[in-house]
Amino acid sequence: MFDNDSKNLAKTISEMQRQALNKANGNQIEAAEHIQQWISNDRRFDQFDTRRLAARAEECRTSGATLNLEDDPTLLKERPASRYGSGRVAS
Repeated sequence: MFDNDSKNLAKTISEMQRQALNKANGNQIEAAEHIQQWISNDRRFDQFDTRRLAARAEECRTSGATLNLEDDPTLLKERPASRYGSGRVAS
């Protein structure tokens, strides 16, 4: 459960959701805040956008779908544009 592969990360998020709902006494709004905070504090999820990942995990939980972290590029953080353009040197 503590490995960095996508299956274990999905299991970790599932456990976070369970614990957050218990901590929030079933209040889904409060649980979502807990999950976002926990995801942002867990370095294994640095490559993902915290808000989008938490929302997608909740969507999967409520619909019974499986969270697939490998096939959804919208969950990744957007990389900032290069400060110097394309990196090509003018000739």
